[in-house]
Amino acid sequence: MPSYYNDYVNLSPQKYIDRAATVSESLATVFRKLFGNNPYAVPEQYYKSCDGLFHLQRTTNPELFEKACRATIEFDACRYPFIKNLIESKCAGLDNDEESTLFPEAHANIRGKEYFADK
Repeated sequence: MPSYYNDYVNLSPQKYIDRAATVSESLATVFRKLFGNNPYAVPEQYYKSCDGLFHLQRTTNPELFEKACRATIEFDACRYPFIKNLIESKCAGLDNDEESTLFPEAHANIRGKEYFADK
């Protein structure tokens, strides 16, 4: 059998997590959550996602990758597509220093809950 066959036979979630821990503790946490999210899924289903995340880690700015991993953990969305989209958008909108942009600034045209309380 080819030598690479043994590498794939001996894979386990813990090996992926240990390898991720050498890169970043945030990435290791992402992997722990990834493997622990669905108790009915077999771990082999996530190996390709983990390999993809390792590729992203190698080809992305380290600060940006770390920021994306922390956001993924915070939003509990530990999935490859979510992290890839964060990296492609350069983590737009994740600056913790700024106030949330979910609500517009207050101005005269916004009525608020007091206006509707009378109705």
